[in-house]
Amino acid sequence: MGLFDTIKSEIDLRGINGEPLEHFQTKDLGSSMDNYTLTKDGRLMLDVMKLEVVPEEDQPYYGTPKWGKGYPFGQFKETYIRTDDVNYKGTLRMYTSLPSNRPPPNQYTWYEFELTFKKGVLSKIKQIEPLKRPNGFIKALQKVKGIK
Repeated sequence: MGLFDTIKSEIDLRGINGEPLEHFQTKDLGSSMDNYTLTKDGRLMLDVMKLEVVPEEDQPYYGTPKWGKGYPFGQFKETYIRTDDVNYKGTLRMYTSLPSNRPPPNQYTWYEFELTFKKGVLSKIKQIEPLKRPNGFIKALQKVKGIK
């Protein structure tokens, strides 16, 4: 699993039932938990954020028995600074999954796209064949491979 970056696509990408595909993950941009936008004109843009410490008294769990016992949620906040054009060159993959709404129950469809950029502009989108996976597929795979 691990860290990843997110990409919001303004380009009209559709699932096998016509549903819009807008939010993706990728591990091809440094996996720094950054947020990117793929614009309608094919540019990859990075939201530049500033990480700030939240004062203790404003953090969740402050003053409760859970305070200081491994509940780090709310210790930091991100503040938007600006959007930068990444001027990306090369190939990257982005992927997402959605509930299938078809039998058998709890089935998800995995969508993956390979994007090629030349001179900072998207020049090609290749959709990898959609793959149906039952809910719990990853956990079952980890069990078979002995991964924790």
